[in-house]
Amino acid sequence: MANTSILQGDPDALLIVRRGDFQNYSDDLISKVISEFVKPESDQPIPQAEALKRWGKTRQTFVNWRKKGLITAYTIDGKIYYKPSELINAMKKISL
Repeated sequence: MANTSILQGDPDALLIVRRGDFQNYSDDLISKVISEFVKPESDQPIPQAEALKRWGKTRQTFVNWRKKGLITAYTIDGKIYYKPSELINAMKKISL
């Protein structure tokens, strides 16, 4: 779908899009949104509570991602930390 001028026409127009084109478009859009939504200042591990709040996920989601090998939990002084880059990559993989 290289022609974006079609989107500037009638707002009530019906568009017919091939499934593959729509999937590619939605995958690209999701990746762009995730990249814009979360831009880590650095890749220093952040506390679990901050990561849960920032990404709007539950502890169980992070546990599931760890079991799937998508992220690594880092334990420092008995507290769990996550690297922002790993969380971003996990969200991209989950959304595909």
